[in-house]
Amino acid sequence: MKGKIIILLFFSSFIFAQSENWKHFSCYDNVNYLYAKGDFVYATLLGKLIKINKETFEKENVSNFNSIFPDVFAYTLAVDNNETLWIGTHLGGLIYFDGSSFTQYNTDNSEIPSNSISTIVKDNNGDLWIGTYYDGFCVFDGTNFQSYNQDNSMLPNNKVLSICKDINENYWIATENGVVRIKGTTWTVFNKQNSGLGANLVRSIVADENGIVWFATSEGVDKYDGNVWTHFIIPGSEFGINDVVILLVDRNNNIWAGSVYGVSKYDGNLWVNYNMENAGLSSSSICAIAETSENEIWVGGYKGISNYKNTEWNTVGLNDKHISKIKIDKNNVKWIGTEEGLVRVSGNNWKDFNPNNSGLNYNLIGCVDVDFYNNVWLATLHGEVAKYDGTNWTIYNSTNSNLVYGEMIQDIKVDEELKVWVATYFNGIKMFDGTNWTIYDKNNSAFSNNSIYDIEVDKEKNVWASGGGGLYKFVNENWERVVINNLTYAPSIVRFDINNNLWLGSNNGLLFYDGQNSTLYNTYNSGIDGNTIKNISFDSSNNVWVAAYSLSNKVGGIYKFNGTDWEAYNNLNSEIQSYSVRCFDFDRNDNIWIGYESAGLSEFNNNGIVGIDNEENLPFVSNYLLEQNYPNPFNPSTTINYQIPNAGNVSLKVYDILGREVATLIEEYKTAGTYTTNFNGNGLASGIYIYRLEAGNYVSTKKLVLIK
Repeated sequence: MKGKIIILLFFSSFIFAQSENWKHFSCYDNVNYLYAKGDFVYATLLGKLIKINKETFEKENVSNFNSIFPDVFAYTLAVDNNETLWIGTHLGGLIYFDGSSFTQYNTDNSEIPSNSISTIVKDNNGDLWIGTYYDGFCVFDGTNFQSYNQDNSMLPNNKVLSICKDINENYWIATENGVVRIKGTTWTVFNKQNSGLGANLVRSIVADENGIVWFATSEGVDKYDGNVWTHFIIPGSEFGINDVVILLVDRNNNIWAGSVYGVSKYDGNLWVNYNMENAGLSSSSICAIAETSENEIWVGGYKGISNYKNTEWNTVGLNDKHISKIKIDKNNVKWIGTEEGLVRVSGNNWKDFNPNNSGLNYNLIGCVDVDFYNNVWLATLHGEVAKYDGTNWTIYNSTNSNLVYGEMIQDIKVDEELKVWVATYFNGIKMFDGTNWTIYDKNNSAFSNNSIYDIEVDKEKNVWASGGGGLYKFVNENWERVVINNLTYAPSIVRFDINNNLWLGSNNGLLFYDGQNSTLYNTYNSGIDGNTIKNISFDSSNNVWVAAYSLSNKVGGIYKFNGTDWEAYNNLNSEIQSYSVRCFDFDRNDNIWIGYESAGLSEFNNNGIVGIDNEENLPFVSNYLLEQNYPNPFNPSTTINYQIPNAGNVSLKVYDILGREVATLIEEYKTAGTYTTNFNGNGLASGIYIYRLEAGNYVSTKKLVLIK
């Protein structure tokens, strides 16, 4: 045998695992193959190999396979019990990965008949049955390759599309010109002319627990019990359902058939069809199916992956890689606007909303906000506003409001009075008070033009707008222009920190204004790598975070400023997936959810990501609170309860009446929530003591009395 190529990964343990500070989520489109094993579903996406955490939908790269083999198109794979991989590729042959090194077998260094692998099956002896696109198939025992093709066997065609082994130890080989059954040394060819096979083009073969073999053909699904052939025309054939691409037998012996119009399930009696319209599948064309150990069905196609769990279909990860807006509500649920609809993330539960399964008429979500009652408001670039209360959708468009189709809504904001403010690119600002719509444009307000980019409400409940040729504040039922030193560009972003200081973003950098003085931060005097500011937000400690980038230098990310020092997390020094960050928001645990222009979604926390499985039913903590201890007076111990609405550093200390510290009860980072701690007064004299809570900018003190 020719020499094989071995590539060692000396830092494989580091490369293989992602940092605990980062998680990445993507739109898993262009799916070629799915394989479920252990805690992960492995996927090949347009030639790239990844694995997806089946609980969190987090994306992980399989070591650095994609960088070691940049010109290799990963297509199919098999996983051993010890999690080692056999990867079938187009152009790269067969690649084995044992967790620390890659071994490549191709036509230059081995007897493998082709570098284009279509399917891999591992038998009970540990041998690999490998199908190729152009040169038949081969059997690999770990040392030698035994090849079979039209020239040396009864194989009806050299394009092998699927290989299956049934419970009777028969091997079935699918080709473009029928199938062959190998029983020991006996080969038998089945085709449309000599059997009940519905078509000669057979793309997939599976065998169920009863030994029945199922065939996916260009004309439907066929089954063969060893004696009788049965042909199935799946209901809905006018939509192309019977051009079947892939089959799977699940643990309950149901048959799943993927086609160009979705996926169909056969329970032995009836076929049920699932597609984008009736089930909200992320993709209409299904070419990959897998089943997890929990009996979840995963299906993948051109536009993503969906999973079937507890009789419901959900999108796996994002429905699109283009993120327009992230808004986190009072229950810590993340609402993510994309070009393919709205995504809700609650813990590990993901839900996709689009015109097929909601009241939305359009997919292209431009902006999202949440009102006081936790209703979600969103707007599309088509000029439509939608309200979702968790059950019902209310739509506002040109038929029932003064909104205009195609006016490209840039932002939506709901103020304390539940007035909805809508910024448009062509027609100024439109305000909805629950009954009537009012237009503010250059004809009736101070705007220089009608292109409004952003709307914000300050801590005194004033409404501000950026765009329109400047910065504006709504005063006495009208808009007034605000002039600030150093503001030479019309801002595109307006935000207010906890002290009501104003922060503005533009293509000229970041401007800070405290009501009297202003400071412009840019690449010359700060830690940002580019002057284009895309978003501004604040963490629980009132640090300002900025999304900025330089298009010319292709550098950017998110930047933290504590008033003195800058910290940069960009595409050169961190796991940021792209230099072009479009938006981000903080959840109650101070995790940062980052949306990219075209690279999906990341979650980041420099102190370590904090999360739970389902956050929708958790009690909501809306404010800081330090409760009176009980019992009080006490001897010798007492209980202190406190709550914090945001994650951050928490300090709880006890002092004597002279202000001297006598005990530190808490001095650590805490996530948002309600907490209980005990204080024991052993060793202290009777008297009055003070306990003091510090969290973020919140400080509270109370008295406790120790009586012995």
